[in-house]
Amino acid sequence: MMKIFFHVFRFWIIKNPFVLLLLIGCIFSNFFSEARILKKCEAYKELSLAPMIENQWKLRYLCVMMYESKFDTALEKPKRGTYSYGILQLGSDQACKNHGRGGLCNQNCKDFTDEDLMDDIACAKKIENKFGFQYWANSNSKCDRLEKLPTVTDCLK
Repeated sequence: MMKIFFHVFRFWIIKNPFVLLLLIGCIFSNFFSEARILKKCEAYKELSLAPMIENQWKLRYLCVMMYESKFDTALEKPKRGTYSYGILQLGSDQACKNHGRGGLCNQNCKDFTDEDLMDDIACAKKIENKFGFQYWANSNSKCDRLEKLPTVTDCLK
């Protein structure tokens, strides 16, 4: 049965090379565009584009990104029986759901593992409004005072 399927599939691809190119394109576009590790200035630029984050909090969010995920937009990490997702490590216990949409942000957790950071940032703001920055335990003590926050003067050039 499998042998017949393979021969039919091979014949179909030979007769339709456009389908093969489309299939290869889809595979490579997903492989190369799903997520990446940002540089500090790229992350700061994304925060600067987010209208929901007030200027005085942008460095604090940048610090959270740095210590929670090392700017990795695709990071998935176990956290006390649940998982945290994306550059801001938003958890399936509060922020999102693993199957379907849900949580405080009404999102699927996998939505936070791509390059689009606006949904991550909007959700993080909801989390911050409800729980404060204590939600991010890994970074809270590292980002709690102005002198501990990362500098961005090199990003402003």
